Amino acid sequence: MRAQLQREVVGTHSLRHTWQGTDSSLKPALLAAHMDVVPVEPGTEGRWHEHPFGGRIADGFVWGRGAIDDESAVLGTMEAAACAALA
Repeated sequence: MRAQLQREVVGTHSLRHTWQGTDSSLKPALLAAHMDVVPVEPGTEGRWHEHPFGGRIADGFVWGRGAIDDESAVLGTMEAAACAALA
């Protein structure tokens, strides 16, 4: 699949992969997800109710930076694209 994708670095940390279709009359599709975790601003650690990177489960929630990010969507999208490329 990787050979079929055009990889482009956007900014300094983002990637965009373009998978060119065979029918240019069709509208494009966008599959998007992210897998970053924003750092904690130095000096603000004391303002957090729980450790920002602790991943602690409390009060029915997972407390931690990136706890509700969609890293699994990145993996799922790439796996689906790989399977489609093999079909």
